[in-house]
Amino acid sequence: EEEEEEEEGRGGEEEEEEEEEEEEEEEEEEEEEEEEEEEEEEEEREGGAVKVIRK
Repeated sequence: EEEEEEEEGRGGEEEEEEEEEEEEEEEEEEEEEEEEEEEEEEEEREGGAVKVIRK
């Protein structure tokens, strides 16, 4: 019986680690998306500046 409890305890820890890893991956993806959006905004601003210069 004690061995079974230990195995269950380990399984719970592994699940927690997996959940933490998934959360970290999601956060990284969100950060990457935000960076891409910022880059696009900067390009639009630069593009806008170029357009203004062309006028």
